[in-house]
Amino acid sequence: MRVITTSGTRPLDFVLRYEQNETTSYKAVFIEDFTKAETPVTITDWTVSDMQNNNGQLRVNVTKVYNEGDELTLKITSLDDSIIYHRNKIFVTNQVAQDYNING
Repeated sequence: MRVITTSGTRPLDFVLRYEQNETTSYKAVFIEDFTKAETPVTITDWTVSDMQNNNGQLRVNVTKVYNEGDELTLKITSLDDSIIYHRNKIFVTNQVAQDYNING
């Protein structure tokens, strides 16, 4: 599960199920769990160099504004939906993580 903020441009990096050997385009679909609304994002011409420069991960930029507490399902596929490259859950919040100290 990933956590993102409610607004702004948020880059998310994902490891794919299959190794990329050539320039490829991907379709990422964000599905809101409560409303089932879908937001497609197309990543065009992601090169092998792009993948190597990003530590073997595909970068998806999220720009849509979501509400606090929204839950999303992400599915990254080929443009024709014939291959599923990645699935993930995303939680939306503006809360800041805190360090917990058991000794107070």
